[in-house]
Amino acid sequence: MKPRLKISNLAVDRYEIYKDSFTVKNALINRGRLIERKRIFSNINLEADDGESIGIIGKNGVGKSTLLTAIAGLLPCAIGKIECVGRVIPLLGLGRVFQADLTIKENIDLWHLSFATPKNDRKTAQELIEMSGIQASPKTTLRTLSSGMNSRLAFAAAISEKADVYLLDEVFAVGDREFSKVSTQLMKEKLSSNGLAIIVSHNFQLLVDNCTTIYELTPNGLEKITT
Repeated sequence: MKPRLKISNLAVDRYEIYKDSFTVKNALINRGRLIERKRIFSNINLEADDGESIGIIGKNGVGKSTLLTAIAGLLPCAIGKIECVGRVIPLLGLGRVFQADLTIKENIDLWHLSFATPKNDRKTAQELIEMSGIQASPKTTLRTLSSGMNSRLAFAAAISEKADVYLLDEVFAVGDREFSKVSTQLMKEKLSSNGLAIIVSHNFQLLVDNCTTIYELTPNGLEKITT
């Protein structure tokens, strides 16, 4: 049987416009090239299956969020292959789906449309508000909420989805200590029966407390951390 996720010899590039590239001097120096390709990381190999919670830590700019974006299928692989079986829910930042000028209800409707959530599985805005523990109504405009409240609402929306793979970028333990306990319990319940979580965080202790395996991402691959 195939593992839920298999990453083989993965490398990902990013493309940057040369600084002041539209000058005659730079056009001559760069031989007419306006875009530079840079390798973010390479030699990424990973296998993970249902019931696992994989934590990824690393220095700023090393590509942790980029790796999740590639797993979600939103970035091409320069080298290697990503095989991911099942439905993937990526929570890679509120800006990916939520819109500040819309109400909570409108944002939840947008969320369901974006992820093609089956109608029978959709939580109402009120249910997600109660789940996230924020003080608001479905008619509240998202812009009026704090960033912490936004994150809690987004986490509630993501974790309420029936998925096989959850990709969480710095949102696993959001809000106060009480909500952190609730979010931890919700994730463990999700993974107890089915599903895989890949969690990126700068908080090493959070990963120690909630992950079955932790890796450090470096430009040259993933290094397993023994805790």
